[in-house]
Amino acid sequence: MTWPSSDSDTVRRLLTHDWAATPLGSLAGWPDHRRAVVDLVLASPAVATIAFGPDRILVYNDAAAALYGDRHPAAFGSPLAETFPDTYAQVAPLYDQVFAGDAVVVRAQPLAVDPARADQLFDAYLTPVRDAAGGVIGAHMTGLELGDVARAAAAQRDSEERQSFLLTLGDAMRAAADPDAVAAAAARLLGEHLDASRVVVAEIDEPAGIARSRYGWVAEGATALPPDLRLADFDSASLADARAGIAARFDDVGEPPYARPDLAEIGIGAALDVPLLVGGVFVLNLNVHQHVPRRWTDAEVTLVAEVADRLWAALRHARAEEALRRSEARLAAVFDSIPAGLSVADTSGTVVLMNAAMAHYLPDAQLPSRTPERAARWYGEDADGNRVPATDYPGVRSLRGEHVAGLEMRYTADDGSERWTTVSAAPIRDRDDAITGQVTVVTDIDDLRRLQQRQQLLVAELQHRVRNILAVVRSVFGRTVEAGGTLADV
Repeated sequence: MTWPSSDSDTVRRLLTHDWAATPLGSLAGWPDHRRAVVDLVLASPAVATIAFGPDRILVYNDAAAALYGDRHPAAFGSPLAETFPDTYAQVAPLYDQVFAGDAVVVRAQPLAVDPARADQLFDAYLTPVRDAAGGVIGAHMTGLELGDVARAAAAQRDSEERQSFLLTLGDAMRAAADPDAVAAAAARLLGEHLDASRVVVAEIDEPAGIARSRYGWVAEGATALPPDLRLADFDSASLADARAGIAARFDDVGEPPYARPDLAEIGIGAALDVPLLVGGVFVLNLNVHQHVPRRWTDAEVTLVAEVADRLWAALRHARAEEALRRSEARLAAVFDSIPAGLSVADTSGTVVLMNAAMAHYLPDAQLPSRTPERAARWYGEDADGNRVPATDYPGVRSLRGEHVAGLEMRYTADDGSERWTTVSAAPIRDRDDAITGQVTVVTDIDDLRRLQQRQQLLVAELQHRVRNILAVVRSVFGRTVEAGGTLADV
């Protein structure tokens, strides 16, 4: 029986290839099971390949050769890693799984190297090939091209996966506590999603000429970049493109037209650098690195660009919230440093902000007038000496638009102790002069009031004693005069 059973370009290459120079050895010494599976691959009308042994020596048919573009015929009989250095890092785990004895299905994958056929998608079926003893000697792949309906379904799946990733990204960035955590979460999720080696978020400080790479994620075993990089050290053409908003793809930094020895020196085999411009200004560069060559797709570039845009928005939001927290902390510190009770309430009388001193007077965070029990703890008098009703307490009056200054009121605490205070209140208005709340200040004057009471008591006692002395003097004087004495006798 003639072997191979078919005739084609790849069959002729099989027969003329120097197999003795490969780990598979001379063609004449190939065992029957290897010949049989190679015959099956070469005769298949579908895209078919087989990778033999630890080196993954590649054999394929004419249908596969048509997809490999200028990498055919050098790919025939060569190791996968040498033939496809830009994508091998992604497919190596799949082949490892097959050589471990498992079948693998990969849906809707672009198998073509030829750019003219890059939009063709295939479902790839990988199965282990065994020898007579049951050991796995190769990984057989059959690629079935998807039709229009299948391509649409695959595109829908890709869209759903992309949206799911972006939703997860958004949730993670919103949950982050500060800007550093926002960037770290985005870098980690993007790196894991793209199975990259490193992701660097670099904020651009054009006046200082610095790219501040303060945030990032690195896969296990990868190295981090320095925190700051000078823009002057960047490749001038790449920097000009970045300032123009043009993404840079380096599929293999060791080969033209992507040759970048400076990147190779820091452990980068492939790089995708996506700049973000805001108002025409270069503000952010999102860098995805692979330690080995990799072919970046248009979909990956688009995804990284969208992540960069969302990340910048999340960073601005996180910084605004951080500034607000700092402002609120400063305000709280000012509140607590004031030697008086201070509170801010909304129009319903609910206290939205108060210091520790005011918490003593408003333990339920409500204006006293809102509850009879709390209102009864406050006592004040109007100009006529009548008790001020709760409806005319300073807080209520301020919500009606009045300014109340220094109304003396006695407060009864939970333990029954009483303290005199002055209560002042004023409305808070917005730009349209509408009342949006009120502010109350309670100053403890109990010690002062008690001092004044003691002073009044002392003055009254002094007046009483002086009057008594004067009465005695008048009495003595009167009696002396009545007895005919003189002033000297007094």
